[in-house]
Amino acid sequence: MATTNQPGQPISGLPFADSVSPTDALLGIITKAGGTGANQVSILVLAQAISAATGLDDAVEAAQTSAASAAAKAEAAGSAASDALLASRGSANGVAALSGNKRLVLGGVEVLGASQDGHLLITVDLPTADPEISGALWNNGQYVMISAG
Repeated sequence: MATTNQPGQPISGLPFADSVSPTDALLGIITKAGGTGANQVSILVLAQAISAATGLDDAVEAAQTSAASAAAKAEAAGSAASDALLASRGSANGVAALSGNKRLVLGGVEVLGASQDGHLLITVDLPTADPEISGALWNNGQYVMISAG
């Protein structure tokens, strides 16, 4: 840092500092409450005074308040969307589940689509033994069987 110790050197002729840290001090003429005097002012105190005088403190506080408000509103919007989704599940014109293959799932059964003649195509895991329930389907090797009950 460039310094000088020459007596009588005007302030305007002093060299500029290359860098400063918060613990450094400035020497200067301070006018406060009608009085003028030479004082040391730390860089940190000077920075805080500049921040307050330019409104930076207020701007930072306003930004923090706005950010907190936005976060609260986003949380409320997420909750409202979740509530609306839950309310429409299982109701007429509501929402339905999709499988991992992005196919409609009805009552736990994946719908593959519809045939050209309008029959619903589904995929189900059939039991491999007769469930002994009249009309129930079951898989007998490579044949689909209808249980007699």
